[in-house]
Order: sequence, then structure tokens, then C-alpha cells
Amino acid sequence: YVLRFKKSLVVSLTLTIFCFLFFKRCDLIRELPQDIIFSVNVQTVPITNQGGRPTPPKRPSVPVPVDEERVPDDATIETTELDFNVWVYNPDGKGGPLGGRPRIIPPRPIAEVFPEYPESARKQGLKGYVKLSLFIDENGQVKEVILLKNTTGSEDCAKEAMRAVRASRFTAATQAGKAVAAWTTREYGFYF
Repeated sequence: YVLRFKKSLVVSLTLTIFCFLFFKRCDLIRELPQDIIFSVNVQTVPITNQGGRPTPPKRPSVPVPVDEERVPDDATIETTELDFNVWVYNPDGKGGPLGGRPRIIPPRPIAEVFPEYPESARKQGLKGYVKLSLFIDENGQVKEVILLKNTTGSEDCAKEAMRAVRASRFTAATQAGKAVAAWTTREYGFYF
């Protein structure tokens, strides 16, 4: 180890001396820096209150009648946030958004099979994604597949994506707690 260190030190010092001798012979022209002109524009910026905590909203003063002694007399009811995007199930089909139909929870993959990159597309250097529309029945099986978009331009990539999605397993969509057939979309990327 010591012998290697001494040899490397001698070689590095020799190279350093050689560089100094070589660059001393070269005619280097040094350019003087030109004057740089800076312009400063001062603008008035309004003073903002960016520090500190915002003041909390006032609590509503609604008395809560309670028979227990542990609850203080000045306890109040917090405001309730209502979500109007959730549809209320109405079996009569009257009233509410879209005739009272409840919201559909879309199907989700249980065991998703990802497509293989086709060798023909790999050799051509094609890359992109394939977007598919799937019809999944009440049992979670893929019944229909429609090609929406293929940015790869390869028919093999589209076929491989369709093969993979047909081999995947899904949970069925649910509406009001019951399994229903529904459409969903899946997108598969082909990149190397």
C-alpha cells in the first residue's frame, strides 16, 4: 500500500510540473471584464400580515340541554358540514339528483395483469399508452373492451393491453350496496 502511494504521488507531481511548463509556453490572452451596468427598479409593495395564526371563528352560542353534571353549561353544538354531492337513495325514484338514483361506486381491480411489451414494438422503439373502456358485469368479470386511444401506433400493443385487461379480476361496481354492471377506463403505458 505504501509503495503504491509513493508511486502515485511521484506520477501526480510529475504531471503537475509538466502542466505548469506546458501552459507557461502557451500564449494566453486574458480579456479584461467589460463594465456591467445594473438597473434597479424599486416598487412599493403593500405590507401584508403573513405571520401568526388566523383568528379562530366564533363558536355558536347554542345551549345544549344535558341531564349529566359532567357537561358544562356553556357547551355548544359545532356547525355541521353538509355534502350535497352525495345522492340520497329514494326507492320511489322521485326527487333528488337524477331521479333519486344513488351514487355508483366504480369497479376496482383485485388482481390486475399488466401487459407485456411486444417485441415488435420494442424493436421499432415505439412508446406511449393504450386507454381502454371496460364493461364489468355484476360478478366482476370483463365482458366488453373498447379501445379509446392508442398513442403507441402499434396494433400489437393494443392487443396486448386488451389481453391483459381480460385476464384481470375486478370487484363489481356498487350502487346502494348492490353489485351492478358498469363501465370504467384503464390506461396501460408502454415505455422502455
